[in-house]
Amino acid sequence: MSEKNNNTYLALTIGPIYKTINASQRTRMLWGASFLFSYLIRELTKLLQTGRLNGKPYPECKIAGKILIPYAEGIDNDVCNAGEGKYPDRVLIHSEEGDFEKVQKAICHLIQFLGDDIASHLKIESDTGKKRIIDDLTDYLQFYFIEKEIGKDDNALLSLYNDLDVLELRSNYLANDSNYYLFYYLFYLSIRSKGEYSLLVEEAFPNVTNKRFRTLIEISTAGYGNSDDKDRYKHNIHESFIKYQLPDVPKIDPTKETYRDNRFNDDDDKQDEFIRILKAEKDENKKPLFSTSFKKFHQYFAVIYADGDNIGATLKEIGRKDDKIEEFSKKLLDFDGEVVNLINNYGGAPVYIGGEDIFAFVPLASIDSEGKQVTIFNLIKDIDKAFGDFFTEKYAKDLGVVRPTLSFGIAIAYYKNPLGETMKVAHDLLTKAKKVPDKNAIELVLEEHSGQQFRMSIQKKKEDSYNIISNLMKSLTSKVFSKDDEQERNFINSITHKLKEPLFKTLLLAVAEDPLRLDEFFKNSFNESIHKGEMEDYIEEIKKLVKAIFVDYCDDDTRIKNLYSTLRLIDFMHKNPKDE
Repeated sequence: MSEKNNNTYLALTIGPIYKTINASQRTRMLWGASFLFSYLIRELTKLLQTGRLNGKPYPECKIAGKILIPYAEGIDNDVCNAGEGKYPDRVLIHSEEGDFEKVQKAICHLIQFLGDDIASHLKIESDTGKKRIIDDLTDYLQFYFIEKEIGKDDNALLSLYNDLDVLELRSNYLANDSNYYLFYYLFYLSIRSKGEYSLLVEEAFPNVTNKRFRTLIEISTAGYGNSDDKDRYKHNIHESFIKYQLPDVPKIDPTKETYRDNRFNDDDDKQDEFIRILKAEKDENKKPLFSTSFKKFHQYFAVIYADGDNIGATLKEIGRKDDKIEEFSKKLLDFDGEVVNLINNYGGAPVYIGGEDIFAFVPLASIDSEGKQVTIFNLIKDIDKAFGDFFTEKYAKDLGVVRPTLSFGIAIAYYKNPLGETMKVAHDLLTKAKKVPDKNAIELVLEEHSGQQFRMSIQKKKEDSYNIISNLMKSLTSKVFSKDDEQERNFINSITHKLKEPLFKTLLLAVAEDPLRLDEFFKNSFNESIHKGEMEDYIEEIKKLVKAIFVDYCDDDTRIKNLYSTLRLIDFMHKNPKDE
């Protein structure tokens, strides 16, 4: 770098991300909107670093400065696994003279590049139509960037990110988003046009034949895909969702109609028929269709939002040194890649995994790629472990900060529940989790189709109760994918019903902190035949959970809520679809 500009930095952000996601009417649109912005950041980073866009040279866009965020080494070879967006919405560059103008040119080329694909996919052939696409994208997409000199001892990262926050507050949106070609593009994103997929979908799903984001019911039943029924399950996915997919994108005139006027019978509309097949006990020859048992929870999906805790303190310490910023950026990108693998192996669908932010749709329980039965708590523990492997105690100690952790907001809902509502609930839960003292928390809500709901508030640092909850979730749901779960189901149902009884709760609160009295209380309360044999081990585990919860939490409401909600969640996973 030249001496003249060695303290000059440039930062950029892109939007409007949440506006575009919230305006999306279908699951595939929501995914496409999220992936779009991550893809644009990735391609912009490539263009600035290499001077190439989709293999075409643009030497006037190659900067002399160094890209610090996102981590850019090897980015030209980056490939998606399953439609995940894993690039943050901000770029930080230690810039050289002339880089600001090169960023401006790169953005223009990027918008033209996207516009060309939109025109091709939507069969817009007129020069007027193509110009309208570019004008709409230029007005709609918000690229804010700022370059300034940073004092020798100042924090470049925090200084410029604060400036970007101010710029984002000034954003202007067009009044009517119904006629944007961009929204037509997202609406028909997974439909072939003249036999070809859109560039965005080709980039998102490079290694699969049928390039599409799965429906919520496919995500919630993903365990079937690794069960003994996997071949029949995949056949039914093809018959329900792929076989009758719209063969070609229709020609449109956005000046006269909106994409909402061109509804087609898409994947979201075919979910009921798919469920009917999974529920069916026997085929026309009266032979069992599936060995895997279809349960009520298969009709429910979870929205996960997660965010890093104590990240601000870390940024404060690393933001003065380029090598520290780049090290942090690489750790995040490597972590994101690991999370994508964990969610995919679990059967979930990563929507956005960028920085320390996680947004995904996952099943409540699943059979993973190794054939093991797992629950959402196993997934959370695996994600936490991966985060801890990258952001170790030593890393935090060397910086002199509290070790970063992750907090989670999880909303579990019926597959027909408005997705936007469920996402908002999960996001609000994440906000609540991050307000817990010391953070590192889980806030979870399950709302049944009937309207009944229950909540869990877990502080992960309270390891005794958290580990027992996770283990119970796994051990007491060990047979939910089997048709032979009646004993487990009846056992957990009986205990859950007891916890509803006011007298039982009163007595439990009175004896829970006295081990001898608690043992006697459990003996007297669970002495029927249903509680004998194998179930006696489970009773001991539940007793340990009571003890741990009463040690880890101080107020009786939280104690009872977490105990009851744990057992309710296990009970829910054993219920049959007709149980409401």
